[in-house]
Amino acid sequence: MSREEIQSEYDAKKTFKNANPKFHAFEKQVVDGAVDYHANKLAHKIGLRRANWNSLLKILIGIMTIMNIMACYARPDFLTQLVCVIALLFLSESENINRDKFRLLPLLLLLSIIYDFVWLFFIQDLKGEGQREHGGIENSVKKFSLHVTYIEFIYKVPFFFVLWKVSYNYLADIKEIKDAPRIIKLLKIIDQFKPLDEDDEQRY
Repeated sequence: MSREEIQSEYDAKKTFKNANPKFHAFEKQVVDGAVDYHANKLAHKIGLRRANWNSLLKILIGIMTIMNIMACYARPDFLTQLVCVIALLFLSESENINRDKFRLLPLLLLLSIIYDFVWLFFIQDLKGEGQREHGGIENSVKKFSLHVTYIEFIYKVPFFFVLWKVSYNYLADIKEIKDAPRIIKLLKIIDQFKPLDEDDEQRY
C-alpha cells in the first residue's frame, strides 16, 4: 500500500471523526482499546507477544461457519453465512478493499444478532413443531440444532466486537501495515501545522 492510499484511509477516518466525534471517541476507547487489551492479555497467556488479528479473525470465522451450518437446520440463517463468506473474501483480496467497505461487516453481523434474538426469544417453538409434524422422530436433532443456535448467538457478541475493532484499526490489523500507525501519527502532526483556510481564518 502506497503513502497515497494510507493518506486516503486517514482522510476517511478523519472525516468520520469530525462528523461523529462522540461515536469515534467510543470506538477508540472501548472498541479499539478494551478489545485490544483483552485480546493481547489472552495472547500473552498462550505465549504470544500480541494478538495477530488477521489469523485470529480467520479462526473465528471458521468456528462461526461450522456453528452456522449446524444451526441452519433449526432455521435458515443466510445473513450470518454471508458475513463469513464476505469476510473471508475481504481478507484474501484486501488490495481492492478499503476501511469503509470492511466496516459493513460488523453492521451486517449486528443485524444477524438482532434477528437471532427475535427468533430465539419470541418466535421459535421447535419442540412443539417437531412433535406435531414428525411425532418426535426428529425432535432430538432439532433440540441439538437449537442448542447450537443459542451458543452461536452468544458467540456472535465477542465476534461482533472483534470485527468492529479490526474495522476501526483496519490498516494495522487487517492489511498488517506495520508502519501505518507511525505514518498516521506523522499525518496528524502535519495537519496541526497546516496553514489555516480562509474560512478558518475568519473564525479567528
